[in-house]
Parts: sequence; C-alpha cells; structure tokens
Amino acid sequence: MSRPGTRASPAPFPPPRTLSPAASPPAGRMAAGHARRAFSLVELLIVMLAIGTMAAMGAGYYGSVAREARVRAVSDTLGAFLAACRARADQRGLPVTVEVRGLRLVAADSLALSCPLPPLAGSGAALLHGLRFAGTRAFAPGGEPLERLDLTLRLPGESLVTLTFPL
Repeated sequence: MSRPGTRASPAPFPPPRTLSPAASPPAGRMAAGHARRAFSLVELLIVMLAIGTMAAMGAGYYGSVAREARVRAVSDTLGAFLAACRARADQRGLPVTVEVRGLRLVAADSLALSCPLPPLAGSGAALLHGLRFAGTRAFAPGGEPLERLDLTLRLPGESLVTLTFPL
C-alpha cells in the first residue's frame, strides 16, 4: 500500500528461484547444502535412553545424599537440644528433666526448651523420657549415670541408624 502522492516501493523480497528439472536432485535425496530439519525416531530413542540412564544413576546418589542429610539433621537437632539441657542444668544449678510430650521432647521445667521427637526405633523414647541433667552429669530414668546415649533412628524404607550422643 502506498500513500497518495508517493510511488509504490518494489517488492521487499525477490521472487524465489526455481531449478530446472535437470538440475534438481533425485527424488528422496536432499540437495547439497540443505540440512535436515527433524530428528529420526532412532535418534530420539537414543537420547531418551541416555537421559534414562543418567537419571537412574543420579537417583541412587540422590537417595544416599538425602538419607545422610536426614540423619545429620536429626543428629544436629537432638544433639543441640541435649547440650542446651545440660548447659541449663549447669548454669542454674538445678536438675533438668527431659520428657516426651506428644511428638516433642521438652525440658520439664521450661516448655520453651524443646525439639521434635525423632522417629526412634525400639526403646529410644523410653530412654529419653525421664533423662535428667544435674550440673554437667546426665542420669538415666532409673538414676544410673550416663556417659553417652545410643539411640536407634528409623528412616523411611525401614532402615535403621544408630546415633551416639556423648553426655
């Protein structure tokens, strides 16, 4: 379209060139210099196989990393809670008793001092309920002194890990 009083510009693109039948490539073949623009089914299957293999190798690695991270998180949280109970007993000069309340471990004299109850196997919760800190020493619920606390942690998939906490 042109404006009144102006001359129409020539076409923006030159007309396409055509090859004579003698110069065109045989049927089913591409002319030299022309690339394919699609992937074959075999190429797609090879790529999918490579991606699947890499994903399978990565899943095993990810599973072990996730397991280690879960164990480390529980160990750090529970270790910090026990250290805080011991420090509180030492600073105040009064014993601190650990109790299991629902799904949490709490210091009986201070409900603000708590942590989530880890998924323990066996008698782990019974070992924690009634654990008492007096000064820098720890005592089992029965009153015998403890140097360390061994707890068995249940992970998803029914695997078990034993954690040791020095007291």
